Amino acid sequence: MPGEPQVTVVRRLTFEAPHAAGGERPYVLEVSATGPLDANGYVIDFFELKRVMEDAVAALEFPGSAERLVVACGRELEARLRPVRVTRVVLWETPNQGAEYHGE
Repeated sequence: MPGEPQVTVVRRLTFEAPHAAGGERPYVLEVSATGPLDANGYVIDFFELKRVMEDAVAALEFPGSAERLVVACGRELEARLRPVRVTRVVLWETPNQGAEYHGE
């Protein structure tokens, strides 16, 4: 419906996964999802978004470059969250470096 407010929600998920340099490393996945508010006032329930993010991470093939992983994760999230739009996905390898995906 035109004129309906679009709201973006943001969720972070921290997880451990193998790294190309060896060993396990903590990663942070940050997802922004945009859409209109539903009848309950939500774009998407945060618990549902967390579950979808965990499923997307489980589907990734580690180790890999942050760039390849964030694209694969972004595409997986886009497929699972429709009709909500995934507007930004960031995969942080460290607090100072990561890769960002904005969709296709």
